[in-house]
Amino acid sequence: MMDMFIPIVDDTKLHPSFKAMSTGPYHQAARRLMNEIFTTYEDKDGNFLEQFQTSGFDQRTFELFLFTYFMQGGYSLDQSNPAPDFLIANQEGVTVAIEATTANSSATQPKQTETFEEEFQRKILHELPTVFGSSLYSKLNHEHDGKKYWELPQCKGKPFVIALQTFHEQNSLAYPDAGLATFLYGLQPVAKRTDGSLVVKFDRIEEHQRENKAPISSSFFDWPECENISAVMFCNTGSVPKFNRMGCQEKYHDPKKIKLFRFGECYDHNEQAHLPMLFEYDVENPPIKETWGQGISVFLNPRAKVPLSPSFFKDATHYYLIDGELVGEPSGFHPFNSVTEIVDLERPPHYRVITHAEFRSYGIPSTQLGREIEWFRNPLNQRLGVVIQDRTDKDFAIAVFEENKLNHYELAVMHASIETLKVARSLLITALNAD
Repeated sequence: MMDMFIPIVDDTKLHPSFKAMSTGPYHQAARRLMNEIFTTYEDKDGNFLEQFQTSGFDQRTFELFLFTYFMQGGYSLDQSNPAPDFLIANQEGVTVAIEATTANSSATQPKQTETFEEEFQRKILHELPTVFGSSLYSKLNHEHDGKKYWELPQCKGKPFVIALQTFHEQNSLAYPDAGLATFLYGLQPVAKRTDGSLVVKFDRIEEHQRENKAPISSSFFDWPECENISAVMFCNTGSVPKFNRMGCQEKYHDPKKIKLFRFGECYDHNEQAHLPMLFEYDVENPPIKETWGQGISVFLNPRAKVPLSPSFFKDATHYYLIDGELVGEPSGFHPFNSVTEIVDLERPPHYRVITHAEFRSYGIPSTQLGREIEWFRNPLNQRLGVVIQDRTDKDFAIAVFEENKLNHYELAVMHASIETLKVARSLLITALNAD
């Protein structure tokens, strides 16, 4: 069997993420699983390994994830054409054309005057839509042999789907699908309580504007020629931690050396819930066995010339419009985002408690969420964390900041509505030591 992790290029050209996972016990499960899968993958361009080991690491990992999802989902798969990336058919014989893309635009830096919750909302409403818009626009206008994707003989008359994952910043996979949904439909959800009941309405949003950039129109599905796109698939799970978790489920790791824990935010099936629900579990003993489609969101185009069935993609959540409102409820466990912590059983975690003054010295603005009560730092991976208590409800929140390439700290993880200080502190320490 070919080993994907034996370098075929000079060490100076290797991608940092490839180097980080190519040896040692931390990613042993991912390596074994990815090597196993690659034996059945058709490298039609002939450059998969070179790109996987160098500048195309994220994109090629995402493609391998999609390939695995389709194969494990029972679809028949055709990669014989130069474009699109995949033609897949379900057991009923319905064929769908899929083109994969990633968003790689540079992120803006937080403003010194904005709180981290303001930064988060700015990214959801403006930065992420412009990042998604750039990638989707490129695919909308791309031509192969002088034809758009949907004009190719192998795609004509078939639903055409763009599969999207973002790597535009260091912590891009922590963002849920809300920013994409807002951009695709031009709708912003607004949750209110009326007579004690939760009511969610949708406000129109006309454009998205990133700082120092020209605004772009919202409602991508209303753009010219977008009627040829049947749906957009969103993933923030098609990365190395996914392969590591799935490999651990197959016992491909050394349980005497490492343990994996997963925590994050997931859909809350309580009809009165307006916030995600927190989850945390041991990957070796999950409450629900993870599937390859878990966490995938599929947004259906209401104007599509060739509509996609709202149940085509296995284990994914399909969203669509009814009377101008976005609907779609996951049938089971649906994580919006997650972090996978690798615990080295032969070495304790690294963190220390710091003072408020030291925490503030790193340039992080004060929060309006509540009263900050504890501050932490992990000097190994340059992460900072804070525990916050709500002044009204007296519950807790945590926020973790990570240093980026420009030596600025930006929000990486945020959880609210935590019932006890003990749980909040545990989640924060886990996030500080996550891989």
